[in-house]
Order: sequence, then structure tokens, then C-alpha cells
Amino acid sequence: MIFGVLNLNIFQMQIECNDTPDTISNIIESGVEIVEKLDKLEKTWPSLMKKIIGDILLDFVEMDSYKKRELKRIQDFALLHSKK
Repeated sequence: MIFGVLNLNIFQMQIECNDTPDTISNIIESGVEIVEKLDKLEKTWPSLMKKIIGDILLDFVEMDSYKKRELKRIQDFALLHSKK
């Protein structure tokens, strides 16, 4: 599906722009890079979700520590930006 969309977009750009072959080559390379990044994201997403959910559950279990830590972050941020 993604390749079909990329091919269609590249074809439309070629018709609309009448650009040099180098530019079309750059568009194709960019499309390939996007597909590679999406593939990488698909592979790492499950472990990212486990980490995110684990962090949320830990914060929930230790709510008092979480609130103190976040309040300190907010105060530090406010202090940092009030000096500017």
C-alpha cells in the first residue's frame, strides 16, 4: 500500500514539475528513507509501548513520589524561564 502511494506521488510530482532526473532521484531516495523509517518504527513500537505503559503504571503506583517529582520539574522550569 505504501509503495503504491509513493509511486503515485512520485509520478504526480514528475508530471507537475518536469524536474531534472536528479530531483526525481532525490524524491525516490526520500521515499525509500520514509519506508525504512516506518519499518523501523513498526519493529520498535511494541517495546516502546511496554516501556511507556510500564512507566505510567509505576507512576500510578507511586503517585506521591510522582506528584512531588513533577511539581519540582514545573518549579524548576518556571524558575529557569523567569530569569530570562
